[in-house]
Amino acid sequence: MPQPRPANAIMYVDAGYLWLTLQEMTGKAHRQQLGIDQVALIRLIGELAQRHHPDIRVLRQMWYDAEPENGSPVMHHQLIRDTPGAWLRTGTLHFMDGVARQKGVDTRLVADVVAAAVRRTTEEVIILAGDGDLVPAIEAAAEEGIRTCVWYFAGGDTVSRRLKGTADHVLELDPQIFLDLQYRGRPVDGPAIDFSQSDMGQPQPAPVAPDHGGAAPAVPAPAASPASPSVEHPAAVPAAADAGTSAAPPASTEPASAPPPSAEQVVAGPAPDEPSPAAEPVPAPRPPGPSPRVMPRFIPQRQAVRETDLIPLSVLSPVGAQLVVDTQGEPRRIGERYAQRWWDASSKEQQSRIGDYFASSHQLPQRVDSDMLHLASSALGVEFVPDEARIVLRDGFLAEIRMRIRRV
Repeated sequence: MPQPRPANAIMYVDAGYLWLTLQEMTGKAHRQQLGIDQVALIRLIGELAQRHHPDIRVLRQMWYDAEPENGSPVMHHQLIRDTPGAWLRTGTLHFMDGVARQKGVDTRLVADVVAAAVRRTTEEVIILAGDGDLVPAIEAAAEEGIRTCVWYFAGGDTVSRRLKGTADHVLELDPQIFLDLQYRGRPVDGPAIDFSQSDMGQPQPAPVAPDHGGAAPAVPAPAASPASPSVEHPAAVPAAADAGTSAAPPASTEPASAPPPSAEQVVAGPAPDEPSPAAEPVPAPRPPGPSPRVMPRFIPQRQAVRETDLIPLSVLSPVGAQLVVDTQGEPRRIGERYAQRWWDASSKEQQSRIGDYFASSHQLPQRVDSDMLHLASSALGVEFVPDEARIVLRDGFLAEIRMRIRRV
């Protein structure tokens, strides 16, 4: 009996959500500081899809990220383009008042999901994201009979409840399996080390034969270097010469704290009736070899304040609904009024957390941002807040909340 054909699926990855979540969990300011190889990340996501969705076949991974306005090359983007089975779709990264803003990324993701659903090019869509703005994409795919699944990171409310509620299936991912990719692959610097080699490749010192009352055996003397004085070799003395009259080394060459002789230095043998312990073979120290790089397993840093510790306004107080009637539909004023009432409705402990959070972050907490966008859509009378209005909305929020933090 023929095996059933696996269903085709397309993976949609919000790169901004993925990197930002890992940065906040580790306290890193930039994604480059995480040290995660992009190719290994793509491979890991493919393995997770095979493990948790064994009845589907992922046609490709669609990655969505923002590129700088000046067109500067981004290493992660080039690696995605060079990896078979992975496509890159980009928006634009704008900087306003030193804060990076993505533009057009979510719009492209929604458009691609809707197009794939309408054209029936896939039977299931898997979205790795957390923004509630992607709900229209899930709804459009479901209306066309396409199965939908949302992947998100564990560790608190890192995903919109509306997004989770709209999808047919959800999968919670452990961020540690992504952070474990930091120390895989080649070393950060230095040549590769072959640990299979033994010590046979190291130079061994020339053994010095013990004295038995005769002259020392002939050993070829190395050429004297300008940095070290030459030492007369006993092989230069004729065999018929008296051993007791052999020249002794100068006193200055044998101080009490002198290092043991190396393989390139040979000390003349002592007199027959005065055996000296110096004649015993002393191994020369081997030159230090390269030490292997120790790569410890990553342990996430414990942060005093996480964004999941910050409770949005709609949970704290019902006054958030008044934004609809007293802001005259101006995006900046909506952001300012939300920040004002969020601060006033928060306890002293919550206000302290807010101050600590924004002291090290220029991004709105995801729960707070989603809640503010939801209220703003009602205040503006639209179902989908445009990108331009979002920028003004968030700028108004940040300006107001920072002013209140400074007053404390």
